[in-house]
Amino acid sequence: MLRLLGFLLFVAVGGGGLLFIDYNNARNAAAARGDQALTLAAYLETVTDRIGNATALAGVAGMSRSLEQMLPAAPDGWTVRAAATEDLADFLPKKGAKVDRKARDQVAAVGSTKAVNGAEVVIRTYERGDRRVVIQAIRYPDRIFTDPDAAEERFRLRIEAAERRGRPFMTVRGLDIAEEFPGEGIRARYFSANVGGQIQIRVLATKRMKDKELIPFFETLHVQAMNAAVVDKVEGLGEVPVILLVSAMKANEREAYEADRARRSEEAVMLARSLREADAARAGSVRKPAAKPTEGFAADCTKGAGGIKRCSVASGD
Repeated sequence: MLRLLGFLLFVAVGGGGLLFIDYNNARNAAAARGDQALTLAAYLETVTDRIGNATALAGVAGMSRSLEQMLPAAPDGWTVRAAATEDLADFLPKKGAKVDRKARDQVAAVGSTKAVNGAEVVIRTYERGDRRVVIQAIRYPDRIFTDPDAAEERFRLRIEAAERRGRPFMTVRGLDIAEEFPGEGIRARYFSANVGGQIQIRVLATKRMKDKELIPFFETLHVQAMNAAVVDKVEGLGEVPVILLVSAMKANEREAYEADRARRSEEAVMLARSLREADAARAGSVRKPAAKPTEGFAADCTKGAGGIKRCSVASGD
């Protein structure tokens, strides 16, 4: 019995020490990025989400348990490493070239690890010779999709996921991937995907890379694990091993494919709006409770000068 108590004490103390170290590391990383100071409460929220995700995924054989593990494996002949700020230099406009600031910011954001609303951010750089691919994954915390007070942020993320962006590029195990065109002067191909509004994937690739060269990156995205790690899950997403590349389709196939994507986008927008209305209705019922009847009392009201209403309350007994 004493041995068991000693073991439990060791686990408790050791676990607390690890959490303290992890919290200090997270706080220092936030300070290095210039983010707002990380409070203990905010840190514990992210820990709760991470533990919850690991628990939810633990029962599925071979399922990735972290955002980093959901990213593609390095294809044959490619290396992969943590991204560095200078990795985006080849994608941004040449010095002196005219380019829209919004386009520049859109590309630069792929290399940013700055967390918004407690989001987890992972960025990896893949290289082979003079070719480069940078992939960023962002996962927003569960609380945004469950907290009644986060309704507007939840709606924004859902709409962002639902609206069509750029041009359909491919579908990987049910996950739609679009190619966006930030603007003239940007020396990269830019792709985006979204899982439940909660996980966002952004990809920059050397501009001369062909569609078929990019397939090995997208085909190893762990779509099923992403779907399992979000609140708004899509039934069956990631379970069917089918990849559809738009540029390889015949004209009639592409037309049907794009029509289907447009239909699903419209349905997703309608669903996001209906969920927002439901959130607003729930918030109204909570914040504006029905007035309770006054039993046993009667009010006698008269209007005086200037229309001022004067009432006296008398017991009905």
